[in-house]
Amino acid sequence: MVTHLSLRYDEAAYLAAYLRRLMLWDERTCVRVQVAGQSLGVYGVPPLDCLSFIAVPLDSEVNEPLDRVVSAGRLRDVLGEVSPTRWGTSRSFPVPEELGAVAALAVLPPRGPWLPAERGIAGDVRPIVAAGVEEFRVRAERSDQSSTAELEALARDVWSRPGWGGLPLASLHAASLLGFMPHDGLQIGTSTCEGWKRFAAPGGMTFIRTSGLPPTLSLAVARG
Repeated sequence: MVTHLSLRYDEAAYLAAYLRRLMLWDERTCVRVQVAGQSLGVYGVPPLDCLSFIAVPLDSEVNEPLDRVVSAGRLRDVLGEVSPTRWGTSRSFPVPEELGAVAALAVLPPRGPWLPAERGIAGDVRPIVAAGVEEFRVRAERSDQSSTAELEALARDVWSRPGWGGLPLASLHAASLLGFMPHDGLQIGTSTCEGWKRFAAPGGMTFIRTSGLPPTLSLAVARG
């Protein structure tokens, strides 16, 4: 049984930042950790009707696969202080205990084949996301006496709109908040596979289902 994993500093810092951003929405959120060979993949659940995913190389190969749902906070805790002086070149950390089945992480996107769709750069998308954030903020401020139901309706109105590459604005907003589009020149793309759509950037991906139950947008997107 896999009990420890080893990461270099840069990969550990990226994983820690990803976990921290997920926890800004919900400190109790969970992630699904998958390990095969020398690759670590981590799926998260932003409250924007999508899944998020990052992959980082491990510093040493693992002899058996791992697929486990764990607390994002607990995983962040076992990483400890991720700094060049504390972490060094490489460091081993324990895999947190299994939490059991979590509905939001039970069904993952297929491995492929993914059919390419739109191609572009982050600069094509960032202004669209920024405009959505600003519209949500302005409309929410104008309705400062709104009930939770009214704000949720506003969230649905703004974030369910088509954004770019056939993806709803919510999926692109999640990618932005998770740090997947740090600068305008970054190459990005979309693709489709078996009832799913994918946004992909070098630093991570977001996925939405195009079949099954209709999505419900969370009010948590008000963090903008």
